[in-house]
Amino acid sequence: MDSLISSEWIESAIRDYIAEAQDAHYEMAAEVATAVETMRALPLWCDWNGGVAIRPNGELIGFRWDEPQSAKIETDPHSRFLACVEGAEKYGELASLLPTRTVDDRDCAACNGTGIILGFEEHVLKNLRCYCGGAGWLPSNVPDLPGS
Repeated sequence: MDSLISSEWIESAIRDYIAEAQDAHYEMAAEVATAVETMRALPLWCDWNGGVAIRPNGELIGFRWDEPQSAKIETDPHSRFLACVEGAEKYGELASLLPTRTVDDRDCAACNGTGIILGFEEHVLKNLRCYCGGAGWLPSNVPDLPGS
């Protein structure tokens, strides 16, 4: 784990996430709170099925909302990339997770390097993200979106 991110901060953010979910009034709020409590990890990137979270020790884990007990270390480079991009965007304290583009990396073919889904340039949809997570580029170990 990056030494700039303390386990205490992650643990505090997990408690805050759980409290916010418990106080929320959306349909799956209770399930979200229970899942995060079970995993003891802070969700960084998620969708309807699950996502990637960070544990206090810095491990990135993949999880499913309906099976949080089966969370395991995330090995997919695309999922890890999305989690770091979105996590750094959501939490300033995680800025050191933001990947740095190298000469081997490339513009995202799905958005032509803009970070915005083509055809949605004039819409501001925070929950609808490009394949690159809005970064505009992809690491060399992440394949392009099929068909792009």
